[in-house]
Amino acid sequence: MSECKAITIAKEKCGVVKTTKTKNAAMDLERNGNKILIVGSASHRNLTASLGYKNNDTLETIISTMIDEYIDDKDIARVKWKCY
Repeated sequence: MSECKAITIAKEKCGVVKTTKTKNAAMDLERNGNKILIVGSASHRNLTASLGYKNNDTLETIISTMIDEYIDDKDIARVKWKCY
């Protein structure tokens, strides 16, 4: 874990290629032997779809759900993460 690094791609403006840049950077890092976790927070979930998971509405856990539960003092440690 001491070798972990976080990369953030963010911009307040919509439509500036954040999803594409994020996906391309992650794929390049993965091709070079890195383990990657991509977290997208946009409500349209285009990053999820671009990585091959087409049925976004069936996802059990999304970031906004976790934030709502955290605000409501619910235990978010119980979240079951899935790999796609």
